[in-house]
Amino acid sequence: VIRAIESIVSDLAGFLLAASFIHFVLLFPPGRPSGPRHTRILMAVYGIGALLVAASVFFTAGPPVPREMALAFGGLAAVYVAGAILLALVIFVRSIRATDDPDLKLRLRVVQWGTILGLMPFALTILLRNVVPGGGVPGDQYAVLSVWILPLAYMYAIVRHQIFDIRIIVRRGMVYFLVTTLMALIYFTAVVFLGPRLDPGEGHPTVAILSLFI
Repeated sequence: VIRAIESIVSDLAGFLLAASFIHFVLLFPPGRPSGPRHTRILMAVYGIGALLVAASVFFTAGPPVPREMALAFGGLAAVYVAGAILLALVIFVRSIRATDDPDLKLRLRVVQWGTILGLMPFALTILLRNVVPGGGVPGDQYAVLSVWILPLAYMYAIVRHQIFDIRIIVRRGMVYFLVTTLMALIYFTAVVFLGPRLDPGEGHPTVAILSLFI
């Protein structure tokens, strides 16, 4: 039961993260109006994500299914997450380049490259692990560390170039920080203290814990 719940929650988090990132870039830079095309893209992304979550619940908690079907679902889910991230990166770069204000475009350069360098290795690793037969490279589990570039780039752009209202960022950031820290502490406690008792051979995903705190 614990493994099933963990798998479902993990899939839900991945699908929502991919969809919400596309949602973010469609409204970036700040103040960019959304149109019918954006609404259709969001409906498609969230709709496919919802179907994949439902399929994840079925495969995890439902009756046993053939191994080939489960592997096909895993590959489809990986393509969705990685594809959503890569699509968002394309939309993101095009939005910045289409900005008429040259000063804003210059100030957003660090955000553009921080987003690309932060998410591209992560997306490619997902594809290699789940789609390419025998894919992956030694040490690819540390590709998640590249995601740390993302918040660092945004922090620099917010403090140095004021791409967002820093007062709002601080107020909301404190709330998100406290909530995320509470979630990370619960996760850390479960992995360190409950994990060895429930599944001694599982090990401790230190990198995942550190990434969650970051």
